[in-house]
Amino acid sequence: MDLVNATASTDQFKSSSVDQFQRWYPQYRHVFDNITRANCSVEYRNYKSGIINSTNINYLAGGDKFTALTQPLIDCILDNTSEYLKGSMTSAQVLLGIMPTIITFLGPSHDEMAMLSNVGRRPLLAAGISLAAPSAYFSRAFEYFDPSEILCHHKYRRTQYRPKLDDGWWILVSILEYGVVAGSCWNIVVNTRQVNLWSVSSLASDADFLPGLWLAFGPCIHFFSCFVFRLRLQGWRDTKDGIPERDTSLLSWFKSTPRRLLDFLTITEFVPCATEEYVSRIEGHTESKIFLASAWLESTFTILHVVFGTLVFSGTLFVGTKDALGIVGRYIAGVAFCRIILMYELAGLRESCGSIDGEDPKPKVQGGDNRVEYRMRDKVPTVVESPTHTV
Repeated sequence: MDLVNATASTDQFKSSSVDQFQRWYPQYRHVFDNITRANCSVEYRNYKSGIINSTNINYLAGGDKFTALTQPLIDCILDNTSEYLKGSMTSAQVLLGIMPTIITFLGPSHDEMAMLSNVGRRPLLAAGISLAAPSAYFSRAFEYFDPSEILCHHKYRRTQYRPKLDDGWWILVSILEYGVVAGSCWNIVVNTRQVNLWSVSSLASDADFLPGLWLAFGPCIHFFSCFVFRLRLQGWRDTKDGIPERDTSLLSWFKSTPRRLLDFLTITEFVPCATEEYVSRIEGHTESKIFLASAWLESTFTILHVVFGTLVFSGTLFVGTKDALGIVGRYIAGVAFCRIILMYELAGLRESCGSIDGEDPKPKVQGGDNRVEYRMRDKVPTVVESPTHTV
């Protein structure tokens, strides 16, 4: 008798999550609710029990020990779904599948995010933007630009308005920035959680966290890009009478982290980059082997992140076309608003830039002919020459 009980216990184990199939997206909510209760009640009860019986797994239908509860229920729902609804869900899968690529083109680049965090000294704002805009823009894999050219001028750029500390307008600007970024983060997190629980991913139907995992990977890659940026450039933003750091070694940079974090919170974090009393400086470093390897890893991680997002969202089940438009629209809205904030900050950082490798990047007036000379700094030599990075 003990042997029989022991054998039975090895054939049964508990599922990790049973939170799916309870809520659906609005377009076909009534359809899937009715099918689940009327046609697939047995499969739904087995799923809610959370107990997996390995002897009942239908391997020929694509089931395994990880999908033993979800596969029968998904099959039952699809068997009782009309071909018209299946066609609508297929269209939604196409739209959701290209969504990670779409927001990649709309989102900020790694250099822009690192410029705001490392040179602009606003890491909290950059962290919020990285969450709301998880996919980073990249032109070609393993091709990188001179990041300092983000702060260079050309004759067609519009002069950025720079508020003064005494005016108090910078406080309103800062509150507006954090409010927009916080709202975008809330929108992205809620949208992703709804995709987690209101749909099922055919990539791993038992996992209700894959969209959230994709979202979490985005800020991690952005944080890694700040490290890569620091290997190439060192920058400061402080009041005009402030003394910048002079020790450029990476070890000293790590050791000074607590002091720099305190300076971020008290001097620069809550002050917009365009504020007139502040000035920024940049000094470049010669490329190292660590930088080259890290830059290649950054490109690889970015590509894998887009591929993973495409796999997750293109396999989303039980989402209609209208619902998919809402999901994609919310992601795009969050990215677009954060992109506006980032562009404003980088424009302010460009106006406040006092030196790039000891040279003034601002346009200079020639002689007495009232002509303005716009000078782009020389590029730091790169492995692959690439077009100028523009913002």
